Amino acid sequence: MHSRLDAIEQSLAELHRKADRIMSAQDDLNALATDINTRVTELGKLGHIIKTTERRKNASGMSAIVWKAAP
Repeated sequence: MHSRLDAIEQSLAELHRKADRIMSAQDDLNALATDINTRVTELGKLGHIIKTTERRKNASGMSAIVWKAAP
């Protein structure tokens, strides 16, 4: 039972790291916001990622939706 909880905790930690990477992709890749938004929208429509109720500040200081990998 304990190892299952550890596995779940590790999975959640990895999803959190991925969400952080998506949020910083514009800065890391020096990409245009429209390019990032287009891809995120596409992934959402395909059901690969879903919106969470969480919001975080993005690089420009605006409040941004936090996405997570779909189950």
